Amino acid sequence: MNIMNIKNLSNFLLAGAALGLATALSALSPQVAQAVVVAPPGSTPDNPLLPSVVAGGEFLFPNPEPRRWFDPPFVSRFDYSLGLGEFLSFILPPGFNSTIDLYVGDILIASDLISDGLTEYFFSTNFSLANVTAFSLRDISPLVDAADPTAFPTFLDFTSGAGPLTMKPVSEAVPEPNSLLGLFALGTLGAASTLKRKLKSSQSTEKETTKVG
Repeated sequence: MNIMNIKNLSNFLLAGAALGLATALSALSPQVAQAVVVAPPGSTPDNPLLPSVVAGGEFLFPNPEPRRWFDPPFVSRFDYSLGLGEFLSFILPPGFNSTIDLYVGDILIASDLISDGLTEYFFSTNFSLANVTAFSLRDISPLVDAADPTAFPTFLDFTSGAGPLTMKPVSEAVPEPNSLLGLFALGTLGAASTLKRKLKSSQSTEKETTKVG
């Protein structure tokens, strides 16, 4: 076999190998694509649906999908409401203490709920409630970091066609350490002032008694 035939055979083999590789990759591409597909927003607590409209301290989801994780970035209490439809159930995110309370209106429905990302609470079966269009989760501990977009994702299920969904963060007023020190200092000064007045009054009375005697 001469050099030209060897070169042609080499090129043929290389082309065949390339074609075979392309065919193999083409056959595997659906599996590869399926393996690298990113879960849609709302499918996990780490990838919640974020609000598209933020106004007046409220987080609005104009066209929410049921059975998704939703998260408004804020702190120790969240109020949830639907313009149309009703809530069916919810799941609390993992990583929080069992101190969270469920309120409907201002009525305490349940306290110390389990926050494990798995336990699903149904309004009808767990709390004997129907037509729930608004509720709140309070006493969240530890407090939620407002800068973290996945701070407190909540799994929500509601009737089909419900919406818009509004999530309103409510911050409990907690005095800062400096404020507490200031209050303590004022209290101490007040007590000292009262004691000083009592001592002066006592000394004045003793002097008057001595003069009379």
